[in-house]
Amino acid sequence: MYLVNIGNKIYSISKSSRKYKKYDVYLDSKFITSFGDKRYQHYKDRFGYYSNLDHHDIKRRNNYRKRSEGIGNLKNPYSGNFWAYHFLW
Repeated sequence: MYLVNIGNKIYSISKSSRKYKKYDVYLDSKFITSFGDKRYQHYKDRFGYYSNLDHHDIKRRNNYRKRSEGIGNLKNPYSGNFWAYHFLW
């Protein structure tokens, strides 16, 4: 389990118990969201559980980030996109 402090709130992140998801995010022991898909690679796993799926390809990272910015929610920690963008890509 990892603890992340964002905006004076502490979020705990653990391996997901959900099918195909990499991580679950909790605030005050309450489930917020899941993010990442175990079946796909990412740029770099900041938590390390799925570092075997790291590809370190800058071009793929830039493409993902452009797509992700179009989805929005990059400042909302209740969004799975926020966590994937900042901690996997």
